[in-house]
Amino acid sequence: MKYTYQYRLYPETQQTLTLNEWLRAGRYWYNRMLGERFDWWEKNRCPVNACPL
Repeated sequence: MKYTYQYRLYPETQQTLTLNEWLRAGRYWYNRMLGERFDWWEKNRCPVNACPL
């Protein structure tokens, strides 16, 4: 039998602002790197990890 635990957070105002900033930065960098990967594909037509350097 597997158990799943769920936890609720009740951060204070400053903690909420900090968490939101971290999430915003994470989304920004994820989307930027994903865009670079798409650009690589458009230029080279091979996956990033399959092309010789």
